Amino acid sequence: MQVAQSGKLGRVLEVVSGFHHSSDLDATKTASWKHKSASCGEIGVLGDLGMHACHIPLRLGWKPSRLFAQLQKGYPQRPDGKGGMAFCDTWDNALLHCWTSIEGHEVPLRLEMKRMAPGETNSWFVELLGTEGGVRYSTKEPKTLWLFENGKEQFLEEDGSRLWHAIQDRDGWHFLAGLSRHDPANVGSFPDGACRTARESLWLRKAF
Repeated sequence: MQVAQSGKLGRVLEVVSGFHHSSDLDATKTASWKHKSASCGEIGVLGDLGMHACHIPLRLGWKPSRLFAQLQKGYPQRPDGKGGMAFCDTWDNALLHCWTSIEGHEVPLRLEMKRMAPGETNSWFVELLGTEGGVRYSTKEPKTLWLFENGKEQFLEEDGSRLWHAIQDRDGWHFLAGLSRHDPANVGSFPDGACRTARESLWLRKAF
């Protein structure tokens, strides 16, 4: 957030944010509310994981203006937990290729939400790239922040120590694992009221 708001990125060229996990790759996993449109809604994975993918872009004010969606369904049936099989009809993976406006420029914004991503275990990630700099973070490496600075030699630099101290200094900050606690009482402990997942989920449901 601080890097994006500092202007150090220069003109933003690309934004990627997503949340992946793989537990639904298990075909023997019992069907739950999220596998049925009747209980989850047609939004599917976009409502289940979408708030995490949209957290940073929406906090920065980068709302999609146009998009192309690639939606994918997984297993059509799963065990119902009662000895039978249950029909499953929700979207399990979603890639949203969007355009957003940042300081008067149209910028590609990609949002990724996947329940079926091999090898992933609740991996939240964000990457912001600009003409003068960039930043990349993933909960796969929770104490590591990757930074890019433009120059004659272009490379990504690992900056783990500064990120770890910043996390330690934020008492009550619960976004380290890419998830918030969904507790309204925590809003005050976030800089600028960062715990806005309810609002972001509502925006997703209105938009899609």
